[in-house]
Amino acid sequence: MQLTLRVTRYGRQGSSWDAITKNISRGGVLFALNEQMELGTPIEFFVDFPEKLADDARVSMRGQGRVVRSVREVSRDPKDPGMYIVAATMDRCEIQRGS
Repeated sequence: MQLTLRVTRYGRQGSSWDAITKNISRGGVLFALNEQMELGTPIEFFVDFPEKLADDARVSMRGQGRVVRSVREVSRDPKDPGMYIVAATMDRCEIQRGS
């Protein structure tokens, strides 16, 4: 399942991007976005999970980590520059559950 992920450079205001998750685990997150991120960049990310997966309650996750991999995905369409696939650690994670 792909989820929308909001990524910001940790400690900086105004630098944020929408991304699509490829994989989330306790150790980290893999996502695709249109911007290249430098290795070692500290990031903060936010995910809202669909209510149907959380017993009709709003569940969101806020995580902090750092970029450990950033590579351009090759597109089959020569007019499409492709997206960057970014892997980041999950050094800190908070789950918030609302109604």
